[in-house]
Amino acid sequence: MGSTRKLLYLVVVLIGLVIALPFIVPLNLFVSGDMQKTMSAQLKRRVSIGNIRFAYQPYPTAILENVQIGPGAQDGTIASIELQVDLLTVFSEQKRLRKFSVTEASLTQAFLQEIPSLLKPSAEKKTYITRQIEWHKSSVRTANQTYGPIDAEIALNPDQSFSNVTLHNPQNSVEVQIRPLKDHYAISLSAKNWEAPLADQKVLFESLVIEAETQGMAIMANEIKGDLAHGRFKGSAVLDWSNGWAVTSQFEINNMNGEEVTSLFNAHTNASGRINGTLDFASASDSFDSLFKRPTVKFQFNLVSGVLNNFNFIDPIRRNVNSSGIRGGSTKYDEMSGVFNYEGNRLSIKDVKIKSGLLNVSGNISATDNKLSGTAVVSLGQGANRRTVPLRIAGEYDNPLLIPPAASTGESSVIVITQ
Repeated sequence: MGSTRKLLYLVVVLIGLVIALPFIVPLNLFVSGDMQKTMSAQLKRRVSIGNIRFAYQPYPTAILENVQIGPGAQDGTIASIELQVDLLTVFSEQKRLRKFSVTEASLTQAFLQEIPSLLKPSAEKKTYITRQIEWHKSSVRTANQTYGPIDAEIALNPDQSFSNVTLHNPQNSVEVQIRPLKDHYAISLSAKNWEAPLADQKVLFESLVIEAETQGMAIMANEIKGDLAHGRFKGSAVLDWSNGWAVTSQFEINNMNGEEVTSLFNAHTNASGRINGTLDFASASDSFDSLFKRPTVKFQFNLVSGVLNNFNFIDPIRRNVNSSGIRGGSTKYDEMSGVFNYEGNRLSIKDVKIKSGLLNVSGNISATDNKLSGTAVVSLGQGANRRTVPLRIAGEYDNPLLIPPAASTGESSVIVITQ
């Protein structure tokens, strides 16, 4: 489900990474004379450097180019690492780096997970210190996905522990702040006009704010709020990776544009109007790549003042319908409510109720592999003039078919009048 979840995944792996970040390239490389050997020993795998350049203006700088980690670069590549020394500390025992910059790093998920154990900070006095590390256009690779590119700035304390990490995409439409607390981390995300892939669709978050903290091998997001589809939402979520990957969340939806929301599921069968409701979402998987592929969703919704597209509940009660049933059309409504459930490749909409003046519809629909099955009861009028027709629902999700009783039994099509 792609950058909402891509960014979330980068946050998870970078929490462990930033702790050891200053030690990925040991700072005593300037005096080691054998950068490749030192880096290979530090990372416990072969490291090759395609080229090493030195520049002396405006500041002494070492530039490592085409860095490959692991045999055949199987663990990652870094286009360049730039280390720039402060002139005032060149002849000091402890030298200060004006710049520590990593550009176009592409590292694997497996390698990142090893970093905390591979790169444990040493208690020895460091030859080189810095107050900020920059990452540019970097990404994380898994077996099936690449997450990024992303930029980062890591601010360090004088003892070289990190004080704050800032992550953002190249467009600066979304930013994540990570800061250490006593024994865990606080995470803040903010976004403006961020177009994120969600459920294989592009979803525009007009605004998004997430406040979360780590707890063991989990992220607890107790405050999530924002603007989406010209409405508001708020809720909470938990992402846990202690035993595989799992996510659970709950949201309140307020006054969103119904057509924008329902069109995410189908471009033809959708509903306009204003939508409100509560949504519960849960999903689990052995890998992050497939975490969102088979979710469980429950959405109790209520729409007002809109049009239901691709369902025409008026014609079956106003006129005879031939044996093939009726497809297409629309139904205008004052209010529509129900409970949407989705699990695996099966969805259902239960307790559907539609009201539009003297028109009332109630029913239940389910779909498996895009094939619809369900029933509905349509009534129009009141008292002695009330007309009622039971319908069978079939067809496909993007092309529903409404079938009156006569079409199902082969009898002539009639309207049943109830008094």
